[in-house]
Amino acid sequence: MAYQRGSLKKVERKEGVTWVLRYRINGAEQTPIVVGLVADFSTEDEASLEADRLGLRVRINCGISSRERVRFPELAEYYLKVEFDPEVTASPKSANTKPILEHYVRDVLIAKWGDQIAEDIEPLEIQKWFNALHNKEQYGWTTVSKIRGIMNRIFKIGIIHKKVSKNPVEGLATSTKTTYRAIKITPAQTLLILRSVMGTMLYFTLVFVVGATALRSSEVLSLRWADILWEERKIRIVKSWKKTGVDGDTKTPS
Repeated sequence: MAYQRGSLKKVERKEGVTWVLRYRINGAEQTPIVVGLVADFSTEDEASLEADRLGLRVRINCGISSRERVRFPELAEYYLKVEFDPEVTASPKSANTKPILEHYVRDVLIAKWGDQIAEDIEPLEIQKWFNALHNKEQYGWTTVSKIRGIMNRIFKIGIIHKKVSKNPVEGLATSTKTTYRAIKITPAQTLLILRSVMGTMLYFTLVFVVGATALRSSEVLSLRWADILWEERKIRIVKSWKKTGVDGDTKTPS
């Protein structure tokens, strides 16, 4: 197949008017590759230089069809598989972490990026989405940061396992500001709350455990019987999120 440069075209997208690179493989037109916003590259020559900088023309001449390039849901599900496989990852996540990760991956990330080809998702698109999660969807910045960390990890795993060649999340940032303020409750107030829920054993147990251990609500809800270390008089919990996930920890009831 002769070397092709493809053709640049402006298309309307929800982010704004966008330059895309059109190309063919074996005579069949493929899904255009996003180059960038017209607002950032006002002329076709500027867009062409950006396409070369990104190596897009090299890519379209490698004979890789869009059907062979991994889509985001496939990449995300592969990440979930790897993160819980002790034979594949050096630090597999605990069973308690699984439903939390699955929620963020499937209900937030896959729900947003749908069936898009992973490598075609642009950093600017992602950054705007992070901001929208906070400003429009009312997510706290700490939660947005968790989502950013998971998406970043998805692409890192993809690169390690040769599913993708780049990570559009790398270098993106989210605010560390939070409006959370802890509410201090006295022992007397705790007893009043316990008395008010004595008729419902589930609520009573949850409040009692939180009051006795200072666990977060999310930590209590993720507890399993295996997390109660009876002989050691400790409870195994899930610590705060780090950049790559969560780790196990223990807490001794007071």
